[in-house]
Amino acid sequence: MKVHFNVKGNFSVKTRNMLFLFTIVLMLVAFVGCGGGNAGSDQVAGNQEGKPADSDKSATPSVDTTPVTLKWYRGTSGLTDQDFEQLVNVPVKKKYPNISIQRITPGEGTNIADLVAAGDIPDIVATWNGGFGNFTQLDLFEDITPLAKKFNVDLGKFD
Repeated sequence: MKVHFNVKGNFSVKTRNMLFLFTIVLMLVAFVGCGGGNAGSDQVAGNQEGKPADSDKSATPSVDTTPVTLKWYRGTSGLTDQDFEQLVNVPVKKKYPNISIQRITPGEGTNIADLVAAGDIPDIVATWNGGFGNFTQLDLFEDITPLAKKFNVDLGKFD
């Protein structure tokens, strides 16, 4: 899948990169918050014993507020600590108080190859497109088209 962003206006390169990054983060947070696998799906759809829910349409579905920590790998994004707090951490924490973001900065033992070798793969990677080669070699990319379809995300609006 190829996603193109066409941001029009008089924006600096840094601002466009921040907008792109923020959009990706919001999409990932939505996917993670809504995806969650099958764990607990019986309780959301039904009662505590895992029995199917009644056909009562007026019941409001419960929202899983279990604390979640997403691992954010900084890569070569150039996102400063202040930018990260202002553009990512604060808005996510405001909208999703149960989600924390652990920022991982590349260094000795924390470069992407070390993390993959240790089985500690980050949930979110912020990098520039020239850095994709390393991630491709480590087989870290995944097509998000099935998730977009599942959650009715119109990927055409990003072209």
